[in-house]
Amino acid sequence: MSSPRGRRPIGMRARMAGAVLVGALAALSGALTVLAQEAPSAEALEKMARVVTELDPQIDAIELRSFSAIGPRGAQTYFRYISPDQYFLFGGLAGDQAAYLVVGEGKAILYDVRRGNIALLRSAVPLLSAEMDTGGAVARWGFKSAPGAPKESQALLRVDFPSLLQYPNIVSRQVESIGGGKFRLVQTSGLGGHLIATVDPQKPVAFTGLEIWSKEGQLLFDLALRVNEQVPTGKISLPEMKSLRARFKIEQKPVPTDMISAMRLVGLTLLPLGFGAGPAGLKFRDGLGQWAGGKADWPAMEAKYARDLPMLRQLMPMPQ
Repeated sequence: MSSPRGRRPIGMRARMAGAVLVGALAALSGALTVLAQEAPSAEALEKMARVVTELDPQIDAIELRSFSAIGPRGAQTYFRYISPDQYFLFGGLAGDQAAYLVVGEGKAILYDVRRGNIALLRSAVPLLSAEMDTGGAVARWGFKSAPGAPKESQALLRVDFPSLLQYPNIVSRQVESIGGGKFRLVQTSGLGGHLIATVDPQKPVAFTGLEIWSKEGQLLFDLALRVNEQVPTGKISLPEMKSLRARFKIEQKPVPTDMISAMRLVGLTLLPLGFGAGPAGLKFRDGLGQWAGGKADWPAMEAKYARDLPMLRQLMPMPQ
């Protein structure tokens, strides 16, 4: 029986449908190939790197987490800026889940490892900077005395991504797509290490993360950055002075008026970085002790810190 006018035999329709499907798949494959070809080059991504501060007009809020392999234990920090009068910094030893320095609401709360008490400094604002120096990538953090509100021209946070991308002895650069319009930039050093940066060109700050790994697979540096609507809006809980007084002696520290007293106060924030150092770290420890005003009793300080760490986790927890 012949087919009705206008209708094709089932076999012909099946062949045509198959041809259309094959054609669609070929077109999709071609489109994916074009997209892959249009992935930005490493040089194009590197040009998106810039210095980030809370003063940037494109930034309303900013949150940063960092790790630096400083000393035997390494240091971790958390920084959040929400407004000119809402900024916080937590600093501590990696893995301890506790901060020994908290800066916010115009004061610095520091666990003094020499005496096992709490040093309190009013009129303080946090400082955090991340950059590449001659010793590698590092996040420097602490606080400074600032009677009244900080000046608008002075940044509390400074992340120098162009500097951080100056990884030494780069022999290759690769770009990997990780979906959602995001990319991973991988720089490989001739010494065997890797720098891995996460880049989202759609964000106000394109670089959202950066890791540096040694040839042996040790994490040397880690930084994660979020801005604007990605930053949590919930209130940060600072240590309650009443609870601290119930457990620790509180020592009010005067605002430093000279370079020596300022250096000794900075030295107090550095001392815990020497914990766990063996014989090879004696020079490192001696340098930290000099910053704090003299030779330090390391066994006694480590014993105090170990004793008080459970309480610090309870009263001065590192934000999760």
